[in-house]
Amino acid sequence: EVIPKRFKSDRSTATMATIQSQSSIRTETTMHKVDQITDRVTVALSQGSEYVPSSQSESEESDDDESDGRGETKFRIVGHEELLELFHRCKECGKLLDRSLIRVREEGGACTVEYDCLECGTFVPWQSQRRIGKGKSTVFEGNQSISIAAFITGVQIPVRIIIAQTNHVSIQRFNDFGKLIGLGLPSERAMRRAIRDIGCPAIERVFMIWQRTVRQVSKDAAEPDGISVAIDGQYDNPGWNGSNCKATVMDAKTKLAIAGCSVHKKEPGIDGVSIRMESTGILRAMEELIDDGFVIKTRVSDRNKMVDKKLREHPKTKSIVAENDWWHTQKPLKKEWWRAMKNSPIIAQLYCPFFNHIFYCHKKFPKKEDRPKALELVRSFLMHVQGKHRWKKLSLHLQHQDEAEH
Repeated sequence: EVIPKRFKSDRSTATMATIQSQSSIRTETTMHKVDQITDRVTVALSQGSEYVPSSQSESEESDDDESDGRGETKFRIVGHEELLELFHRCKECGKLLDRSLIRVREEGGACTVEYDCLECGTFVPWQSQRRIGKGKSTVFEGNQSISIAAFITGVQIPVRIIIAQTNHVSIQRFNDFGKLIGLGLPSERAMRRAIRDIGCPAIERVFMIWQRTVRQVSKDAAEPDGISVAIDGQYDNPGWNGSNCKATVMDAKTKLAIAGCSVHKKEPGIDGVSIRMESTGILRAMEELIDDGFVIKTRVSDRNKMVDKKLREHPKTKSIVAENDWWHTQKPLKKEWWRAMKNSPIIAQLYCPFFNHIFYCHKKFPKKEDRPKALELVRSFLMHVQGKHRWKKLSLHLQHQDEAEH
């Protein structure tokens, strides 16, 4: 059967090894494994994503090409019967083995093959993956990699949701995938334990390392009077799905995110009201920067009144000059034009040229002290569409410009 090209383009370069059944990893994790995952996460982030969008202009691939050939394959899928073929003779004496004496024990995505040779009397164990860790808290490398990779890439492992406040339903997309093709995967409990004890601490450690680096870059590039920051919150929509919010503070000069904070609507002070999450998270992130030695002279926000109020009232942030970002500044003016366009087809024709001109003016005069010049340049557009291309400078409104730019 010919597989359509669209199903070939994105294939993982690290296919997990396995035989057919599920089980759990009956071990405890250690900080040694956290260090290993930390190194892998750091390398993965520094190299960037391998995702390449598909294109219709790409050359046609061969129908029998089943590998993308990218990267180094670390794990392979091996069928159960093919695995047993590898144990045709004893590893120690080379004599033929009785297949009935071969025992296969599955542990998630890994397996252990054991047999007793009747000729030399040797007990021979073989493992499909190497074990990592120290002491008694060792785990199969592939099982751990499956759990961490599923967590980092957002694969849906078993989660629980509530339907009609009564029935609990388990969504097992990842495990259902394994069951469908007979692929051994770690159990839900083992995966969650690996994510909790290894994945999360490793990611947190990498984040802290990178955050210290970008903060030092920001401090080195800062002006003597301090830095300007852009602040915003994400995922805080009102309603059932607005249960978490991620607040971000970015250095406007270096374009680096120098602080981040995650909040939940059930935290004290928020009390289940999702619209309070952004202001709480922003204040927490700003306090963290100030405690870290940053001098913040200006903050740019999206006209969120709750954020402005909370930052104005707090003693650590009340002296920071508040400004609104340009997109939200011109947004109310667009609403005025929309209302006027309903009764005037001429204004409707000028909508796009006018707002393109506004963005041009903002780019040409970005500094606050140049706002009178930017305003005159905006007014020159209105003069231009009326057929007036030259005019006298006036003391109040037209001090800097006496003609339209063509």
